Amino acid sequence: MREEIRQLLQANDVAALVAHVGGQDRHLAQHAAEALASLGEPAAVPVAALLEHREAVVREEAARILRGLASPHTVEPLVAALADPDMYVRELAARALGAVADARAVTPLGGLIGDRERSVREAATRALGEIRDPSAVPALLAALADADARVREAAAKALGQIGVPAAVEALGAAAADRDPEVREGVARALGRIGDPAGFDALAGLLADHDRYVREYAARSLGILGDARAIESLLVAFSDRETRVRDEAAEALRRLGVREEDFVTAESLTEPVEPAAEPTPPEADAVVAEAAVEPAPPAVEERPAEPPAEPVAVEAALETPAGPPSEPVATAPEPAAPAPPAEPGLAHDEPQRPASEPDAEPTARRPR
Repeated sequence: MREEIRQLLQANDVAALVAHVGGQDRHLAQHAAEALASLGEPAAVPVAALLEHREAVVREEAARILRGLASPHTVEPLVAALADPDMYVRELAARALGAVADARAVTPLGGLIGDRERSVREAATRALGEIRDPSAVPALLAALADADARVREAAAKALGQIGVPAAVEALGAAAADRDPEVREGVARALGRIGDPAGFDALAGLLADHDRYVREYAARSLGILGDARAIESLLVAFSDRETRVRDEAAEALRRLGVREEDFVTAESLTEPVEPAAEPTPPEADAVVAEAAVEPAPPAVEERPAEPPAEPVAVEAALETPAGPPSEPVATAPEPAAPAPPAEPGLAHDEPQRPASEPDAEPTARRPR
């Protein structure tokens, strides 16, 4: 921070700092903005006056500062800024109103759902979710049908934050959205709302091709507490993604299923689907036979060198008494040490401590 700004901050000279934010030296203005943000509530109203500055860049900076201050005394000037001709001012004002979380901003923010700029619509939608006022639901339902996927995802999340059962039907329809992040938002929202009417949509999302959607669907089904989800969750417990298996395991525990029961069920069903496993390097006749009969006999004819895939351990669990003499006889390198079992096998995953219900299952993919 520049010495001049530091001295003004020590003197609590808000007026001088505000003047620097509106000055021509933009580098000095940024330092002044940081100083004002650190002053808290006493700086809120003076900074809000900058929302009427003739320069858009100053108005933008004022909105940024006000978002950090989150003062209820700035609601009216921020609402007025929602009509600013500069799209960035409108977006930043909407974000600031979300931080303030005052119900007086619901109707004005709802008016931005029809803004021509996508970023403004998204900011207004997210702000309505942060305010969490049920009167915002009609505007959010409109946003759920927006042409842009980011706005639709924000609307789904906001409806979950507000948590009204009236939104479940629309969220259920949005479960078929073409964008995976929208479907993820739907899965999260239905879990937060916790209404049994969301069961069918969540059960369908549990089979989604996107791993993040399946994670949240499994978690939300556990929150709903509907025993009809047990069968689908047992299938999800054999998912190829570790985090999906973890969430399915935690959901099954929430539904009162004993861990030994769903671990046993997984060990019985998992070997039936080794379709993704590579074909063992056997003779052509064996490969042809495996192609015709993809059932467990193909597993018995694998070479002696044990693969590091989950099916190796699972097959051993399923046929503990099987004689290993034939594979050992054909081993090309009997002196090579057997590789250790992988710690991430599906049947080992449920033994790990489950994550907290409010924790994020995984980091979302970058846009």
